[in-house]
Amino acid sequence: MAIVNRWRLRCVTEDADVYVLLDEDDAATSCPNDTAHTVDAPTAVIIEVIGQELRTSQHGEVIVEAIKQVDGGLRKPGYNFCDACTWWQESAEVLDGATTSTDQLTYTLSSGDKVLDLRHGRMPYEDAITAATVAPNGNTLTNLVPTVGLNGVPLAQSNEDATSGVDRYTVDYRLGKVVFAIARDPADVVTLSCRKPTTSQFRFKPTAGKKWRVEDAEIDVTENVDMKVAFVTEIWGSHSAAPPAGTGGTLAKLAENRYKTFAGFQAAARRFYGPLPSGMGATLGLPAKSWTFEWDYARADEFYATLNYKDLNVPGDGFTLNEIRMSLVGDVEYGGGFLFVTFFGQEVDEAS
Repeated sequence: MAIVNRWRLRCVTEDADVYVLLDEDDAATSCPNDTAHTVDAPTAVIIEVIGQELRTSQHGEVIVEAIKQVDGGLRKPGYNFCDACTWWQESAEVLDGATTSTDQLTYTLSSGDKVLDLRHGRMPYEDAITAATVAPNGNTLTNLVPTVGLNGVPLAQSNEDATSGVDRYTVDYRLGKVVFAIARDPADVVTLSCRKPTTSQFRFKPTAGKKWRVEDAEIDVTENVDMKVAFVTEIWGSHSAAPPAGTGGTLAKLAENRYKTFAGFQAAARRFYGPLPSGMGATLGLPAKSWTFEWDYARADEFYATLNYKDLNVPGDGFTLNEIRMSLVGDVEYGGGFLFVTFFGQEVDEAS
C-alpha cells in the first residue's frame, strides 16, 4: 500500500511554535506567519509524526505500489519436459558403459540408454548445473560431461566436436552413440562414461537452512508440443503431529494436481503471452512458435528445507511446505520443441 507519514512541522525561519501539517510527499507550503517563508520536510524541524494515511487516487482508489526486493533473488528452472536428455536430478551414472559397432565409426551403448546433455542448450541456465551440484535426493553428478574410453584409456573430452585430430568424435545424446570422424581399428574397445536419465521427476526443494518464497512461476512452451500424458504437480510437506492432524514428522504428499490436457495450463495461468515467431534467433533460434504462461500468485507460498519447521518454531502455525514435485505420467517424454517450468521468488534464511 502507498502509506505516507503525516508530519507536524515548524518553520525554521520563525523562532516560534508555528505548526503546519504536511504529508511527507507533499510540495512545500507557506508558513502561516509569513508567506515569504516555506515549510517542507527537508528544511523544517519535525516536531512529531502524528499519523499515517493511505494515499488514494483522484477517484478514491487506494494506490498500490510494488516493492521490489533488493537481495535473495530466486530463479529455479526445471527440465525441458520435451527432452529426457535434460532430466538431471535423478540421473544415474554410467561408468565405462560397453558399446557395439558394425562399422568402427559409430559406437552405441549396449544398454540402449540416452545420455544426459547439459552443454548444448537443451534447457535454460544449464551451465548452473555442474559436477559439483548435489541434487535434492543427494545425487552427485559425477561424469556429467561424457568421457569416451579407448582400450581402457580415457580420451580427452576436448575431442568432442573437435575439427581436427584422429580421435575426434561427436555424441548423439538421444540415441546414446559415439560417432568418430575416423574409423577405429576393429580390435579397439570403446566405452562411454556418462549419466543417463531415469525419471521425469523434478523436485523444487530449498537448500539446507533456507526458505524459498515462491511468488511467480511460468511455463515456456512451443506450439508444436505433443502432450502425450498428464503433467503432475505435487506439494509435499510435514507436521510433527500424528496423522490425520499431521504427518508424524515425516515428509508426505499434501496435494496433487494433474494437467490432463493443455487446456488445463491455460485455465490455471493468470495470463499468457505470445507467440514468438518460429526461427527467431536464426542459427540458434526458436524451433517453433512459442508462448509463455504465467502464474503470478496473489500470495507467496513459503517452502522450508527443514521438516516440521513451522509447527515446531511458529506457535499456532500449521503444516510446513517442503517441496514441489513435477513429473510426466509414466515418464513419457513430450514431443515438440520445449516445455520449461521456472519458479521465481526469494531465498532467505528459515528464521527470517
